[in-house]
Order: sequence, then C-alpha cells, then structure tokens
Amino acid sequence: RSMVEQERLPCTHLMIARGGKVLHDFGTGFERIEARVPISSDSIHRLYSMTKPIVSAALLMLLEEGRLQLSDPVQLYLGPKWRKQNMSIMVQGSYIDGSFESIQCNKSITVEMLLTHTSGLSYGFDARGLVNQLDALYVDRLYRAPDSELTDLKSGSLAEFCDQLAQLPLLFEPGSAWHYGYNTDVVGRLIEVISGQSLGHFLEARIFTPLAMPDTGFTVPECKRNRFCDIYMRKGQRAGMLSLGMSKGDDTGLTNMSEFKNVIADKYLENPEADQFFFSGGGGLVGTCRDYLRFSQCLLNGGELDGVRILGRKTVQLMSQNRLGQDPASGLHRDLSLIHISEPTRLLSISYAVFCLKKKKKNEKTEKRQYCRQ
Repeated sequence: RSMVEQERLPCTHLMIARGGKVLHDFGTGFERIEARVPISSDSIHRLYSMTKPIVSAALLMLLEEGRLQLSDPVQLYLGPKWRKQNMSIMVQGSYIDGSFESIQCNKSITVEMLLTHTSGLSYGFDARGLVNQLDALYVDRLYRAPDSELTDLKSGSLAEFCDQLAQLPLLFEPGSAWHYGYNTDVVGRLIEVISGQSLGHFLEARIFTPLAMPDTGFTVPECKRNRFCDIYMRKGQRAGMLSLGMSKGDDTGLTNMSEFKNVIADKYLENPEADQFFFSGGGGLVGTCRDYLRFSQCLLNGGELDGVRILGRKTVQLMSQNRLGQDPASGLHRDLSLIHISEPTRLLSISYAVFCLKKKKKNEKTEKRQYCRQ
C-alpha cells in the first residue's frame, strides 16, 4: 500500500486461497490512475511471463496424448532451420563493433531444453550488449525499435518469428547452461504445429473454457476494455523493456506508457483471427487475478478443478520435478547471466524454469517419465 501511495507502483493485488476457498482478496491502487478507477478482482492485467506456465502446461497435454516426447529434437516439428547443422553459437566478439564470431552447433535443441530454458536462446534484455553481446544482435534483428516492448517485433505471425529466431546464434551449446530466453514462444509454435490449431484457439478450447477462465486470452474484446489496466513506468525512465539499465528514472512518480506509441501494446486490441497476429507463448496473455487463481488451483490439485481434469496427476508432478542440478551451491555455478550445468540432475522445473522449493517427503520415490492420466 505504501508503494502505491508513494507512486512507486500503480497498483497491487493479492489473492490467497486455501482448501479451494479464497480467504484473502485485497487490492490497492488503480487500473487507470488518471481516471481513479480502483483495482479489483475483475481488473484485466497483462500477464507477460506468467503466460509461460499456461503454455508449458498446454504442451504437456499433447505429451500425455503421445504426440511428442521431451527428447524430440525441435527440427522434427519446426523444420530444417532448427537442425543443428543450420544453427550457430556465439563464441566471442561484439556484434556492435563487428567483431562477432560464431561456430556451428554440435547438439540439437530438444523439447525439454525449451521447457527448461537450456536451449541457448536469449531474450534481448541487454539491448546495448553491455554484458550479453548476443542481445544486441537480437534487438537489431527482431525488434522494431531499441526501446520497444518485448512483443513489439518486426515479424508478423508466430511461425514467421520462430523461423527468424532459428537463424540467430545461440548463447551456448544447447543443454549446457541455463538462460532466460524466447523458449516458451517456440513451445507455443510447437503446440500450433502438433495440434493443427492456433495457440489462441488451443488454449481457449483446452484450458480457458474447461477451467472457466473467461477473461484470459491474447486480446481484450471491446466490451471488456473498460477493465483493462494501463501500464506505467517511473518518471524520467526511458520507455521499453529493452532499455533496462539505460536510465534509472525518479524514485517516485509514474508516467502512463500510453504516451509512447511504439511501447503501448495495441496488439491486445487487434483481431486475433488475422493471419499476422502474433500469439506470444512467452508473454502475450492477459487475464484477471481470479482467472489465474483458478489455473493455479488446478495445478495445486494435481491437474483437476471442479471435476474437470486437464492434466494427469503424474504429469503435474513431472512439471515440478527439479531438472537442472542438485542445488545452487553444489551442482551449479553462476557466470553473469548464465547458470552452467555441471551434472545432469534436476533443479529446474518444466512448468516455468524457476527454482523449485518444494521439499521431498521422507521416503518419497522419484517417478520418471510417467505421463498417464489418473
């Protein structure tokens, strides 16, 4: 509340449920500060990277059906551009000064590498290449402007984007390290190819409708736009996710990002049936806290909610198994933005590539590669 009152945040919202019942639902701040519209459980937010758990769960639904395996190389579904012979790895130099050098990949990117962010793909956060020189290349080749939002891309459809992404160098040999990147967008494309549906249609039919999540999707219909939250940044800060670290901005005071045309997300108001609509599996969804609580409760219940099952219990267990290393102290070491894998053990979850803090119960057995509905 104090951060909202100090104009350091436009709003906050917290919902807590236990035993399937909401025990705490409290928000402070505004959907739109200028109009003094208060935040509520029905306010529609940009979910950004909270899109990733939903899309990862969707791919595992196809895994349960036997339509792919975690060990499958991505090229089986996305074509020859994703063959290791056609992909490269940045080894040294700078894209900015022209000294960029790369070598050919020795390993193929697999489905599991995408789900755990170990493929070598990057994101472009470091637009000036201060630490990650590859990001400067990503920004130049993928984005419309250096201060763009992460989904303000040059390419149109998700298919075009993934084709373009495959032609860029990787940050490291696939499977050898962890780095947060465009992996879940590629997962979204896998869903499209395997299912024969757009990512938006698949999620609507297989997750949002069955779980009664009516306000979640890739766009905001006109009848709901009065509940769509504006986004804000610190006063004095340079606009755009890709300009992180380029300007601190003031400690207090907020600027509505709708003032910056290349940043404000007009895509949320576009027609999702258009041929060139970009279904971003890594950050394109919008939704309410109430909707997301239902998805979270479904996973907590082992893949079922209100009598509707979307995933088998053992598949949900698979999603939360550690898959990267034993622990940050003994199994891994950090090098700037990378986490290098020293042992083929588990630390990273398939569901979102975050560290899993759930403690294993005493005498609990680890079940491997069991993808059955129960």
